[in-house]
Amino acid sequence: MAEQVKDWAADYDIFEKSYIKDPFPVWDELREKCPIAHTDRWGGSFMPTRYEDLFNIARDIEHYSSRDVLVSAVMPSPEDAERRYAEAVAEYGEELVQNYNV
Repeated sequence: MAEQVKDWAADYDIFEKSYIKDPFPVWDELREKCPIAHTDRWGGSFMPTRYEDLFNIARDIEHYSSRDVLVSAVMPSPEDAERRYAEAVAEYGEELVQNYNV
């Protein structure tokens, strides 16, 4: 299991259970304190949190690319996917996982 996030601005993990359940407090804090968060997890990425920043980034094709926008460009192994599915079912229930792909 991945290490729990201690600093969302410098080490976010959108797959953390607390974030999946309620991401809004994280987004509120980041918008105020660090509008563009960064992480080295899942191959490294940046997460802009304010609409104006996202809008400007989307329009700036000279500096930003949509070539590889996934947080994790590599699919998990079948064993890892199976384990994560079992954890999600245990945490959220099978109906929620199947309906919302949590």
